[in-house]
Amino acid sequence: MANKELSSTNNRIPTYIFALGGLGEIGKNMDVIEHEDEIWIVDCGLRFPDKNYGLKGVSYFVCSFDYLVKNVQKIKGLIITHAHDDHIGGIAYLLKTIPIPKIYAARLTLEIINRKLSEFDDLKAHEMAEINDDTVLTSKHFKIDFFRVCHSTPDAFGVCMQTVNGIICISGDFRFDFLTPGEQTDINKISQIAARKVDLLLCESTNAQTPGFGSSEKYVFEELDKTISQCKGRIFIAVFASNLYRIMQIVMAAVNNGRKVFVCGRSMNNNIEAATKAGYLKVPKGAIIDDLRDIGSYNPRDILVLITGGQGEENAALNKMATGSHQTLRFEPEDTVIFSSSPIPGNYESLQDLLNKLYHANVKLYISDSDKKIHSSGHATQTELQLFIRLFNPRYVWPVHGEFKMLKELNHIGNELGYAPEQIILPRHGDQVAKVELLNHMVHVTDQMVQANDVPVDGKKIITDISLFNDRQVLANNGIINVSLLIDQKAGKVASVPNLAIRGTFYAQSNKDLINEIKMNIKNNLDSFISKKGVANVHPEDVDKVISDTTLFFIHRRYKNKNPWIICTVFYASR
Repeated sequence: MANKELSSTNNRIPTYIFALGGLGEIGKNMDVIEHEDEIWIVDCGLRFPDKNYGLKGVSYFVCSFDYLVKNVQKIKGLIITHAHDDHIGGIAYLLKTIPIPKIYAARLTLEIINRKLSEFDDLKAHEMAEINDDTVLTSKHFKIDFFRVCHSTPDAFGVCMQTVNGIICISGDFRFDFLTPGEQTDINKISQIAARKVDLLLCESTNAQTPGFGSSEKYVFEELDKTISQCKGRIFIAVFASNLYRIMQIVMAAVNNGRKVFVCGRSMNNNIEAATKAGYLKVPKGAIIDDLRDIGSYNPRDILVLITGGQGEENAALNKMATGSHQTLRFEPEDTVIFSSSPIPGNYESLQDLLNKLYHANVKLYISDSDKKIHSSGHATQTELQLFIRLFNPRYVWPVHGEFKMLKELNHIGNELGYAPEQIILPRHGDQVAKVELLNHMVHVTDQMVQANDVPVDGKKIITDISLFNDRQVLANNGIINVSLLIDQKAGKVASVPNLAIRGTFYAQSNKDLINEIKMNIKNNLDSFISKKGVANVHPEDVDKVISDTTLFFIHRRYKNKNPWIICTVFYASR
């Protein structure tokens, strides 16, 4: 491609774009761009499960890599827009599945990726390349460059991909914040890209339902600094471990108010170390204390703790403190907890549970609201999205990175900007997603479908045996009943009343009559069955079936929606 013109109107071979994740959901962002014998991947994220899936042993979900496995010989590289888990959390599992020639990302992003990959003992060292504002990548069919965007972490970029069929731009996550010093969305570079005449813009839609222009981080910093100065005891600030700009603000506010910073949470600590190594976080020596066990050596007035768990996560540090189960930390009188974050959709119930626990712990709580702005989103609101689309002036707009209501709202924003319905791309998505075709600067959704189902992960392992996952679902929804009994082979009958151990199906203490009814009927039905067939002709699988059928009959009669897993433990004795 480096030796060809990147513009033509007589092409017969289309360029395909499809999203393996990030459509109709928050997280799991992953886009694939394919032309003939080349594939480029942009981002490879994860999505956290809701509370119900968490109970089934699912740590999170990643994308299906089936299509990439089948086309592995085409893959030229993986481009990462920024270092948030919904964009990088699936990389290790992708590398476990297929070889990737090279990973391209900015300095801080590479540092955080490397730290995450180092947690996997079975991963080999992987080739990586640093990108910046001036980087240009060329391959046979693509010319790729980047534009810096403002987000809640440094080194965030969008991607511009020039192909023979036209220009594709991927926004990444972005916002506009003209008041805060630091990295800004690069309007000048965007204008240069727009002059090339962009055909398709994949635009994030996470905050498309929020009207107006987002509040500046400048005001968040001022409010946090003011709040910290007013607190008398220890301060615990719950913040996303990936929100590095906010973390840097909090560290500086702590320094300004004479407080030492303790970091509680491995991911938070890793990101702070990465930001320090990359040169983004510069604090006075001794401002951050590495060991939480030293916290008792300081006056409460001199302590600020950065802590994970602002979404109500069951195993996070803040939830453990609220329940009194944290290994090191306990709440004390005059402690203050500040939530410098907003709930991710799907986490509202967990967060409310946490807040109730914190109120029971008698700590002082600060939550971001209209009166106390201690959080601002890193995602573009409606007016910012309008500005972004206007700057690029693409021929087509494709809403991505959001639940369906968010995609539809960005669709509405596009309509208000004058885009006709056929200029807003909303491909089918679910367990399969539709390929989008770019051919001679024209875009349309094809009938070609790609597998894009959720892939569950347990710890550091992909759950490849779906039957195991289904078994967990059955257990979580219906429970388990273990029926144990002894068959006297000489007498040809059940030796005594069976024993039932019940977990998760119903409350045993309130259903003693049902349990006794099941026990007696199992014994009677088995005795009758053995008598008819003759003890020598009774096989273990026959016994198990009688036990299961009898148990389920009486369970369904009382609890119509319950279908517990029945385990039969049968002993045989002959005298």
